Amino acid sequence: MSFAEKLKRLCRTSLLISLIMSLINGIYRCLKDGVFGKFFTSYSREEKLFRQGTIGKFLSRKSNFSKQIRKIRLRLAEFFENSFIIEKVSGCATYLLGSSFRFYGIAVLTFGVYSVLMFYIKQYAFPNAIIDNVSLLFGFVLIVLGLLMMGSKQSVAELVQKGLIPHALLIDILGIPEERLDIARVKRGGKYNIALIVGMLLGVFTLLVPPQYILLGIFCFIAIAVVMSYPEIGVLALVAFMPFFSVIDLTFNLLNFSIAVTAFAYLGKLIRGKRVLRFSLIDTMMLFLILAVWFSGLTSAGGEISLQKAQHACLLMLMYFMIVNLIRTPGWLHRATLAIIGASVILAFIGVFQYASELSVTARTDASALPWMTAQASSIFETPHVLGAYLMVTMPLCMAIWITAAGSKRRMSAALCFLMMISAVVVTWSRSAWFGMLISMLIFFLIYSRKTACCLLIGGLTVPIWYGFLPSSFVSHFTDMLNLTD
Repeated sequence: MSFAEKLKRLCRTSLLISLIMSLINGIYRCLKDGVFGKFFTSYSREEKLFRQGTIGKFLSRKSNFSKQIRKIRLRLAEFFENSFIIEKVSGCATYLLGSSFRFYGIAVLTFGVYSVLMFYIKQYAFPNAIIDNVSLLFGFVLIVLGLLMMGSKQSVAELVQKGLIPHALLIDILGIPEERLDIARVKRGGKYNIALIVGMLLGVFTLLVPPQYILLGIFCFIAIAVVMSYPEIGVLALVAFMPFFSVIDLTFNLLNFSIAVTAFAYLGKLIRGKRVLRFSLIDTMMLFLILAVWFSGLTSAGGEISLQKAQHACLLMLMYFMIVNLIRTPGWLHRATLAIIGASVILAFIGVFQYASELSVTARTDASALPWMTAQASSIFETPHVLGAYLMVTMPLCMAIWITAAGSKRRMSAALCFLMMISAVVVTWSRSAWFGMLISMLIFFLIYSRKTACCLLIGGLTVPIWYGFLPSSFVSHFTDMLNLTD
């Protein structure tokens, strides 16, 4: 019998642990049957009453209002399905998916050659023009990339189907249906003269716009097209890149545009009957909150500035309806969770790297309490407390993925991500971040298993022993938080 099995057997047969577990089970039963439990478990009853009420009957499928809305939606759906623009856009997407990499290689190569030619023409024919050497570098990079792409005859659909990384990125992570990229359904496309003409036009256009901005525009156009086809990907992008908007100059405009594009894509799918809209009691409360925030900005003494901030807040709260109506399956929920965890790990890595390399760290203001804590990591945020607050919310999600992961590789990856996040919270040297991390993880484990309360109670009995071994400066660092005169 191994040591772990002996320890489990000892815990099962221990009288003290049995009494503690009986006490904990009683507490959990009281919480479940008391006011606290009813507050969190009576939602189904209240939802049923809401469905039977005035608003519920007004929004039900059998009401005259819903029937009229359904007729309008069917008319609009018929208009969209027979739309000439949508038909041509869909055919163009199929054509591009069936085009070979040699087709794209010719376009990229021509684009690069003409970008270099336009650079020298601008330099000698227009001496007063602004010359950017980065444009010349991008031109040569495009030439090399085009030559490499011309060596492959595979289509984009074939590459995604057979390639390990493209398949994992587009199908497994982003959730694009595999049948959309089915090789048998995608017709061969890509005439080389079209690629040559497109490359030439893009290259000549670099006289006005640098090639890197043209590439950025093409990438943004492709991203918008993908979100318009699959609005769930827009939600994934928003939850993943939300914390990184703070480092962009045009934060509000870009964030508002991203939310608006995703909302418009969802609305289009909803009209065509390809997505659903569920409206429950809590959704009604959220709608009232959005209206209250908007009216508060409209009637505020701040004028136009307050109204703009209120509209921005309403647009952010609009994400709630997109999340609950688009992230509806376990697969999409898992992808959204991984997107949040991925963003958290990147932020944590930046913070740890900052602290290790002593780059862009925040100097401590209370170094007298702990002189060996000389600086705090804040990652891309202004203060370390914001980094700690963000990570303490996302750490339970990472722990849930760690516990439920299937396979040793996935569990190891989740464990490394969790350790990276813990390291980032530690190097913030923020007491509030540490306490927040402990409380969030404690609540998670209390929900996950009742045995957590037993371990917590037994661990609490050993606190006086820890107090004797920990440095006094470390203990005072935490006890000072309870000092109301500080």
